[in-house]
Amino acid sequence: GYIIYGVYSTSKGDRLTNTFVLVTSGLILFTVLNLFVNWNPIYLFLITAIITGATFLISKGNINMTGIIVALGILPGIFVWFLFCEGTKHEKFVEKLKNAKDINQSLLCVGLDPDLNKLPSHFEKTPESLYKFGIEIIEATKDLVCAYKPNIAFFEACGSEGVAALEKLLKEIPNDIPVVLDCKRGDIGNTCSMYAKSCFEHMNVDAVTLSPYLGWDSIEPFAQYAGKGIFILVKTSNESSGEFQNLELKSEKPLYVKVAERVNAWQEKSKADLGVVVGATYPEELKTVREIIESKAILLPGLGAQGGDAESCVKFGTANDGMLLINSSRSILYASNGTDFASASREKAKEMRDKINSFLG
Repeated sequence: GYIIYGVYSTSKGDRLTNTFVLVTSGLILFTVLNLFVNWNPIYLFLITAIITGATFLISKGNINMTGIIVALGILPGIFVWFLFCEGTKHEKFVEKLKNAKDINQSLLCVGLDPDLNKLPSHFEKTPESLYKFGIEIIEATKDLVCAYKPNIAFFEACGSEGVAALEKLLKEIPNDIPVVLDCKRGDIGNTCSMYAKSCFEHMNVDAVTLSPYLGWDSIEPFAQYAGKGIFILVKTSNESSGEFQNLELKSEKPLYVKVAERVNAWQEKSKADLGVVVGATYPEELKTVREIIESKAILLPGLGAQGGDAESCVKFGTANDGMLLINSSRSILYASNGTDFASASREKAKEMRDKINSFLG
């Protein structure tokens, strides 16, 4: 705006030039707002018009002065506020997921679950190795995935140094690839408010996994973060999941179906985008859940080491134009125990991605 003013200030009274300066100032303001907030473009346009119009009045009709006020006064203030205050917004999880999926042509989510006892033998058994191992896996696979899913337990098991390694690793994941923090939180609202702050503000991840056992009170603190993703446990991949999740209710529906139905109801009052977790080891249940939640995202663990059927998972998981993240951890992370582990992990990830893609219609 200032440069424009300097260039065209000699054109005093030139209506075309003045109009150009005003419109350009408005466009600059619109662009800055759009960079930092995920608001409806119509709202942004109205706010831009109001602010630019107000500065025009303040400058008593001096159209060039309006450009200066917008450029030198309002824009830096807005920039600083959105950069350092809670109003800072980033790309929505769903948008980032779709973009990564399209760019890398992938539904594969790589789980970052580094176990010190399973790392290649040349790594020392120290928390720092979690970071060193993880960064090489990321570098080797970042063009083959739609997301990464670090499991916080593998880092917490190494104490504060392990958590520090996770925080370092999160910063190394490319900004255009979403991160799902697998933490499976679930507690009373007051406690979950702190969990949500830790995940979304401190670690700044794009999505989390949550347990629904305590009901909406435990989900709501996370659901207040607009643009973030929440994956709620519905039908997990472990063998004993049916002890509770398959219990039949009075409605003669299993519990996991009721949870899936409740996710739909919760979405109506959630600012975050809700999805579900369904194990690849239960394809029929996956089919049922997909029919219930329609196009919402499904995080699907259990395809690799746990033996899930890829063809059925892809067929049922992508029905209704649904979003699907197929997670694999151990089969990719530990593809080799030698110094070639990163290249072996890449080959395994590419193999899995291509196999998944072969089942897409």
